[in-house]
Amino acid sequence: MHANLTKFLDDRTEEEKLLARKHIDSGEATLHLPLSARTEFDG
Repeated sequence: MHANLTKFLDDRTEEEKLLARKHIDSGEATLHLPLSARTEFDG
């Protein structure tokens, strides 16, 4: 999963990253993970 996220972020421009950060900081961005994604982090 980390490799996929790294690749995704590497493919984004700096402008896209700045816009995403603005959405996160303003509370406009949300992240919806499927329940199966949570099991990867269960220890």
